[in-house]
Amino acid sequence: AAGDVIGGLVIGDLLTVSAGGQIDLDTTVAELNAISGTSVTIDQSDAITLSDVQSVAGPITVNAGSDIVVVLVKSQFDDDANDVKITYENGSITAGVIDAAGAGDVTLYSTQSVTKLYDHIEADELEVVEANLLLSVDVVIPFPLGGLT
Repeated sequence: AAGDVIGGLVIGDLLTVSAGGQIDLDTTVAELNAISGTSVTIDQSDAITLSDVQSVAGPITVNAGSDIVVVLVKSQFDDDANDVKITYENGSITAGVIDAAGAGDVTLYSTQSVTKLYDHIEADELEVVEANLLLSVDVVIPFPLGGLT
């Protein structure tokens, strides 16, 4: 769509959506591909795979009721307001590539599950609020204010 994609509940296996403006959807899908000219907001009822979720110039927010697998989530424009926030209620997150374009922040939040960080996260600040954290790192590159603690 040339403008915004805003709507009610979308149910399916694979959802592919493209918008020149914002994307704001409630979903029950297994897999998501989305590109937006501005922001992306997804409220998912259960587990989801984020295969390719990108914002040209805006933040990305995904809330899910269960497991999240991130293949690629990227905010393309280097600006402090272009944050990536992924929240899950039950289950786990397996993070592949999460890119907040340098100046944006990345937040991964859950109160009772396991976060697995396996690939590449680029952010000005990384915040992980988690009961259990499994971190597999090939190379640690310090964040601007002192590194990974």
